[in-house]
Amino acid sequence: MNARIKIVMNVSEAIPGCSTGQIAGLNQQVIEEILKMKPNLLSKISHKLIDCSGDQNNPYLQTNAYINLVRAVEERGARMLINSCLRTNMQQHMLRRQYEQGLCGIMAAARPGASNHNSGLAIDIEDASGWKPYLERHDWRWIGSFD
Repeated sequence: MNARIKIVMNVSEAIPGCSTGQIAGLNQQVIEEILKMKPNLLSKISHKLIDCSGDQNNPYLQTNAYINLVRAVEERGARMLINSCLRTNMQQHMLRRQYEQGLCGIMAAARPGASNHNSGLAIDIEDASGWKPYLERHDWRWIGSFD
């Protein structure tokens, strides 16, 4: 059986695919460079109650944000599912173009470099309303229902 593999040559080609996981290798290269240049800036999300899996996710947050996230999760004592955390500018470009083109059900997407996800200071999660009071007690801020 021959498997067909589509190799994405550039970020623009991946836009209609509706998954930033298509550029996971490129994202990882960028993150590795960030970690070399600023080794203490980001912390890898690694906690038994936090699930940040999937090719679309880069499981990193700024260190203080991660510490506060862990505090909120441990206070609630429930599993948190993160749909999106740190995003590279390439991922943000994809999401912005999908939003502009009315693709993939994207309801809001900031311009690359203008998203809190680009700096490792934002998460998109399942059960946001259930998590909101716990996160707010640990210095996380909800930016609104539009997101």
